Amino acid sequence: MASINKQKLPSLAQWQKFIKDNWVITLIIIFAALMRSWDISSRGILFSDAAKDLLMAKQAVESQNIPLLGIPSSVPRFHQGPLTIWLEMIIYSAFGQNTFAFSIIFAFLGILAVIAVYEYAVVFINKKTALISSALLAFSPLAIAHSRVPYHTNPIPFVVMIYLFALQYLWKNKRLGVFGAGLAWILIMQFELTLFSLGLLIPYILWRKKIKIDISIISQFCAALLLGLLPQIIHDLTSSFSQSQIGGFILWIGYRITSLTGLVGNHQFSVSGVIGTFAIYGKYIGRIFSTQNNLISLVFFGLLLTSLVLAFMRRRSLKIGLEITIAALILLTLSYFVHGTPSEAYFPPYFPLLSLLIGWGLSQIFHKKEILLKIFIGIWALINISSIFKHNFFVSNVQDFSYNPSVQEQRQIIKTIDRLSEGRFQLLTTHPAGKFPSYFDNLRWLAGELGIPKDGREGMVFYIEPKNSSLSGYPNITKIEFTTYDVYHPRY
Repeated sequence: MASINKQKLPSLAQWQKFIKDNWVITLIIIFAALMRSWDISSRGILFSDAAKDLLMAKQAVESQNIPLLGIPSSVPRFHQGPLTIWLEMIIYSAFGQNTFAFSIIFAFLGILAVIAVYEYAVVFINKKTALISSALLAFSPLAIAHSRVPYHTNPIPFVVMIYLFALQYLWKNKRLGVFGAGLAWILIMQFELTLFSLGLLIPYILWRKKIKIDISIISQFCAALLLGLLPQIIHDLTSSFSQSQIGGFILWIGYRITSLTGLVGNHQFSVSGVIGTFAIYGKYIGRIFSTQNNLISLVFFGLLLTSLVLAFMRRRSLKIGLEITIAALILLTLSYFVHGTPSEAYFPPYFPLLSLLIGWGLSQIFHKKEILLKIFIGIWALINISSIFKHNFFVSNVQDFSYNPSVQEQRQIIKTIDRLSEGRFQLLTTHPAGKFPSYFDNLRWLAGELGIPKDGREGMVFYIEPKNSSLSGYPNITKIEFTTYDVYHPRY
């Protein structure tokens, strides 16, 4: 038995040969891992909505209950799928209330997305595109930021790549191809409902391949829906009609499409709405490739347009891996404009898709100028690395690209409050978002991790405020300054 195991395990020489033959992608993955995990125990990102999920997972484990729905979506009537909560329940069961464990496991999902982009492009486009695309994703500031927070949007780039692989399986007309593609589509929707439109890629491939829709195709798709939506189906069957997720979501999609005409609702097409959506795109697409550097954003916008023009000119010879990527980008963008004013949480699918398209475009632009291409990518990566460090990994800084206090700063805040109040305190804020019950869930999560009692309705009052709060001018009040926030409490 020992000899069999030895034969199955690669030798040191085989590992060395593998790394030598694949040293570029190995280096890219190492840098991707470093940027997503660097000092994450202190400079990790944890905002209230992410902590709300963590507390929900903790409660579910302790009460031995399996949630059927996840966090409310941008339309509070509907919830995201429960898969993020289930993953967090597994982590909590294994490591307890350990923020570092959650952060590092979610960061690993971001690394997997880089690997998946490389593998997809190698198999379905070409190796040069694979290396460029994986590098673009590895050093993407917004992708790095999202990888450093345990949140339901974190796995989206990876599961989008799973869907693209499944679509390739369908393209080859493999057995159960429709079932696999349908299940992968439901998988991405379990993390973000707005990715519903990507399901149109399945009939698109059936049309392109001239695959006849018969009872086998229909049964496969229905089986995928039944299995993939099982948590929501159980929820709908055990709750009142007014809380229905599946039926209500289908009706809502029809309503949003119809409302564009202005016949119903208040979501009709308007120039101001389109301008607002373009402004949001300018902000977040720019952050995918730079940290608020207008010149770099402009360069990549030009590369995006050039890549699309080249793809159109060579549309008859495009490999299917790239064709599906472009089709996904078109569907995604159209659906967001229909929905209107997308938030930052809608942009993770763009991380791998834009990396693949622009990666292919760069491989064409620098077809016979590889040295210039390497210099361009190298300089861009170094600028981003330097800028990300200057932004303190997007926490506890005073710049626009920030997710407010780091995990470490939040720990300092809650420790200070606990010390001054001797464990009996109330948390308040004048910030408008403070009206939501989950506003302080990040501090509550960290307090539980530190063994500090939960805030209540009695005890010493503390206001946690952004800088330059109006409370600073109040009499008989003490201000304690931190990097991002200030803490105020009345003097007794």
